[in-house]
Amino acid sequence: MINNKTLKKKYSDRFNFVKELVLSNDPIGLIDGGAPDDEYDTLINNIISVMEKDKGGSNIKSSVLGILSSLDPADETKCEYIANKILEKYYN
Repeated sequence: MINNKTLKKKYSDRFNFVKELVLSNDPIGLIDGGAPDDEYDTLINNIISVMEKDKGGSNIKSSVLGILSSLDPADETKCEYIANKILEKYYN
């Protein structure tokens, strides 16, 4: 049985990884434009929620791309890179 502490650590690890990935790639230029580091946090939480639901990763890339592409105007190359990195780290 997984306890709360384990779940919190798993969430925190995933959140930090995805946040670093999103901030360093800044798919719509918010951070480069001076926005605070928490600007993408809602989107990151959506990605983590999808990761929790898709345990096998069969739809993770398309789901992450869908979330990132909902941003307008999103850099498709950066969105693809972020989705691939998540797939590589957690599903391969």
